Amino acid sequence: MFGVDVGGTFTDVVLFDPETGRIAAGKVPSTPANQAEGFGNGLESLGVDLGRVVRGLHGTTVATNAAIERKGARTLGVFTKGFRDVIAIGTGQRFTGGLFDPRFRKPQPLIPRSLRLEIDERMSHRGEPITAPDAVELSNIVGAVRECDAEAVAVCFLHSYANDAHERHAVEFLKTRLPERFVCGSAEVLPQIREFERFTTTTFNAYLGPVMARYLGRLGRWLHEKGARHDLLIMTNNGGVASAEQAARFPVTAVLSGPAGGVAAGLFLASQMGIDDFITYDMGGTSTDVCLVRNRRPVMARQRIVSGLPLKIPQLDINTVGAGGGSIGWIGRDGAFAVGPQSAGAVPGPACYGAGGRDATVTDANLVLNRIGPETRLAGFMALRKDLAEAAVAGIADRLGATDLNFVAEGILRIVESNMSGAIREISVERGEDPRSFTLFAFGGAGPMHGCAVAQEVGIRRVVSPNYPGNFSALGLLTSDLRHELVRTHLTLLDDADMAAVAGRLAEMVNEAHAVLADEGIGRADREILCSLGIRYEGQAHELDVPAAPGSLDRDAIARAFTERYYRTWSYSPTGRPLQLVTLRVTAVGRAPKPAFPRLDARVRRLEQAEIGRRGVHFAGAARETRVYRRSLLPPEAVLGGPAIIEEEGSTTVVFPDWEARVDDVGNIIIEAR
Repeated sequence: MFGVDVGGTFTDVVLFDPETGRIAAGKVPSTPANQAEGFGNGLESLGVDLGRVVRGLHGTTVATNAAIERKGARTLGVFTKGFRDVIAIGTGQRFTGGLFDPRFRKPQPLIPRSLRLEIDERMSHRGEPITAPDAVELSNIVGAVRECDAEAVAVCFLHSYANDAHERHAVEFLKTRLPERFVCGSAEVLPQIREFERFTTTTFNAYLGPVMARYLGRLGRWLHEKGARHDLLIMTNNGGVASAEQAARFPVTAVLSGPAGGVAAGLFLASQMGIDDFITYDMGGTSTDVCLVRNRRPVMARQRIVSGLPLKIPQLDINTVGAGGGSIGWIGRDGAFAVGPQSAGAVPGPACYGAGGRDATVTDANLVLNRIGPETRLAGFMALRKDLAEAAVAGIADRLGATDLNFVAEGILRIVESNMSGAIREISVERGEDPRSFTLFAFGGAGPMHGCAVAQEVGIRRVVSPNYPGNFSALGLLTSDLRHELVRTHLTLLDDADMAAVAGRLAEMVNEAHAVLADEGIGRADREILCSLGIRYEGQAHELDVPAAPGSLDRDAIARAFTERYYRTWSYSPTGRPLQLVTLRVTAVGRAPKPAFPRLDARVRRLEQAEIGRRGVHFAGAARETRVYRRSLLPPEAVLGGPAIIEEEGSTTVVFPDWEARVDDVGNIIIEAR
């Protein structure tokens, strides 16, 4: 089994052999121009025999980058007559920019008005056909697609969530006559109410479809040419994986493909360590992703703003901030000192890479402070030049009028750590959660280096630096189950709902979920089907999910469960307001085999052998003599008092003064404030 996670700076690879239990990890520079090249380089660096691979998994940022940078396919939209401007008018809500920002400019739709066509079609909100689409108008659409050379078509009809017959007919008509184009309908992408969100999500899907299909197609052909016998699985937004075919059909489900792997790995680690409440903190070269998990259930978001537009797809509630090892320190016109979100990325990279970068980055600051040793080989092969790092930091020092490079370098770290701490507060304190009761899982190439500082700032007293922290998201791919979300709108007051009809519709969705997993080769014993109802108080805009069992829907029990959850979420419950059932949701999970870490052998590991030297490392304005350890030689139950540096090929763990680290029996490092 292998997992490949592509980041903005590095591509991480983890290989697991179920027969021997061997785990190997590698890291190579990302290739932004063609991610498939970095993918192949990573597998080749570990000498993977693709003919023996039974499961290959991939976390990619292809869809993410295309959406954010607006480099998707030329897309034509087909809308119900009179509704082509829905995606431009929106709801009046500002998804980006402050309410009082005089420079605010509304983000433009992905499809320009000249490519938004209408046909005389109408379905009632109850799903009753009023006007069927005309074959002549659909033929005209085919001609328009060819004339404007659009690669993709998004079909968005009014009320298709209630009855998709018209939309399905139009999609099939266009697919038959335009087999070389990507065509999708809103009811298959998001069969829910709220036209603006449904239409926008569908245009995203069409816009990203050809880009994702080309990438996965190239990758699939390369893998099969190299001897692979099984198709690739792709990490999706909800923390599960899906087939490459499914991801190519619904690329919106992979917009958060990369960050989701770290949360999946966190859930695996928590189950191994017996930890229920934790925050994943994934600091890479370009950005930092954080996610809060309570009772081993990550918070889910039903909508995310991408490129200024709502993407309404079930996804892990991951908060991303532009703070990574490559984040650049800079001084604004007003003299304010800031770090990020600009990043040196993979090319040219931080100044210390010696590849042409001149700006001071977080990695350069760590090198100046000796938290990274000058003899360190980043990713096992990349030599770092301290002289170039010092020259870059000196450039900022000159502009600030400072003479102490260590002071400026610590300033860079303090700012970036404050940015990351703010991201954690957003998902905890601002949502009524006390971060002090959580454990921080610090990973990514730079996460364990800053974990203690970030934890200290938000009041967390325990940090875990897991095995293979620099490749942890790639490891998370290997621990992920297949996961699919099926959602249907069923709008009615709960008191008026025909519970037998609701149960029947849920049962149909459950059967559909079983069929999806069966098509992917998941046996009945390895399937898990979870059902829930989306409920709100009448008049509200959004709903909360309440678990449900299709065979026994008790109206009163559902109402009590919703009221309790509403109170837990918002700390109050309205009285006297009727409840409204909005959505039916079925989650299909196909359990997959998980890797296991072998126990460390205390007979062949000694703490004195693990210590490879000492060096002066700067903390809080002063140099402290610090022991440096090789992680691969640390024995189980070893206790390391801070300050200490623990080095390995893919990452460095820094144990701050007044913190103490302990190695558990499989090699995870648990760091606690004294």
